[in-house]
Amino acid sequence: MPRSARMPPLMPLLLLLRKLRLPTRGEAELIGIIAFVLLFASWLRRGEAIKTRDAVIAAKPMIEERVNEKRIEGPVRVVEKIIKSADGACSIERVTERGPVVIERAAEHTERPVCASTIAVKTWAVGGALDLQRRDRGSAGISKSFGNISFGFSHDLGVGAHLGDVNGTLSLRLF
Repeated sequence: MPRSARMPPLMPLLLLLRKLRLPTRGEAELIGIIAFVLLFASWLRRGEAIKTRDAVIAAKPMIEERVNEKRIEGPVRVVEKIIKSADGACSIERVTERGPVVIERAAEHTERPVCASTIAVKTWAVGGALDLQRRDRGSAGISKSFGNISFGFSHDLGVGAHLGDVNGTLSLRLF
């Protein structure tokens, strides 16, 4: 077989790439929606995993036990008596008297959570949006969160937007 008749090793890949086409707008939007749903599901799953981990950690609090032990000994008194007998012999008699020994023990047992509990924080958010059907329109808005409830307002921008094009939102966090 002559050398010119052989196909280069990348030729099948180039033939496949030549037949590829760009996706239509509907296909691109569908791919985007699927990607968003998958990302949102993975975000929810991650949140559930974090909640489960925090519940396990909260079920086993950090236990701290402090024991303080003091030993107090009373005074020691040594009494020596010299005894002389009639025959002239001397003997020394020593008596040791010890005071009471008192042991004081103070134990302190504390349990506290390993991680601090999450507190709902009041937050502000600023954002914008783009109208995909008419690229010259969009909106800008602001929202305020009070724990589980959020209030927001946005205003339409671009061609054809009027001064009164204001949208209001109210959302409630369920989980």
